[in-house]
Amino acid sequence: MDASPATNTESSSSNPPPPLPTLSTGPQIRSRITVVCAECKRLKLKCDRRNPCGSCTKRDTVSRCVYSPAAAEKVDLHSLNNRLMQVEAALEKITSGQFHSSYP
Repeated sequence: MDASPATNTESSSSNPPPPLPTLSTGPQIRSRITVVCAECKRLKLKCDRRNPCGSCTKRDTVSRCVYSPAAAEKVDLHSLNNRLMQVEAALEKITSGQFHSSYP
């Protein structure tokens, strides 16, 4: 535990270490996009994300089966991502020579 005098002078002349991050006492709020319809969210039911969804059709509340614009964007992003993965896989097959065209 004994430190040499050179080490003591270096540590005393240098800047103090930055403070450690403090833990917040409150819960952290996550930003999540709701992808279920308003009626299923209100009643806490499982939504199949169709338009209108099966739960609203069964309960005859089709007029309240409304999705937020952010939910539509999220669903669009998922479908675009799936399509991109399909196109990338097809491109990989073409470039590796495994692709056989069905056109004459």
